[in-house]
Amino acid sequence: MPPITGEDLERWRLAHELSKHAAAKAFGVQIIRWQELTEDPTAIVNDKTLKRLYTLYEEHPETVPVEPEGDFLGFYESLGFDKTSTKDMSIFGELIGRSANNVYRIINYNGNPSQVINKYINGVMQLPRKKRLSVMKDISRSIGMSDLEGGE
Repeated sequence: MPPITGEDLERWRLAHELSKHAAAKAFGVQIIRWQELTEDPTAIVNDKTLKRLYTLYEEHPETVPVEPEGDFLGFYESLGFDKTSTKDMSIFGELIGRSANNVYRIINYNGNPSQVINKYINGVMQLPRKKRLSVMKDISRSIGMSDLEGGE
């Protein structure tokens, strides 16, 4: 078996749509340790148990012990939005029911999305990747109409 590297761990995290915190939790390490393991993509993982755990997760994904958590920026970018575009932040804000300023704060200042935003993102992430944006647009259109009619 080839050595397991930081790049392998990061690829695994992205494939499972986990935040860095959730990935660290899945591997039983602190976030600082996860960052050390993944900051150099070519660094070889030497911990024998971590290597076994990675192999278990790769070969038997049903054994991953955590549910996907919202990775706000990763989710934002996975929908095709650019983190430097204020127009994209405005559109995304409308899709999640928040202002462009709120999205900007979360993306550029490592702000914490509210629990309701995280729950919404987690729910949308359960949909097939290709349907996510269209479902969000449909919901926003539907909710937007009720907003205009005075509904809550």
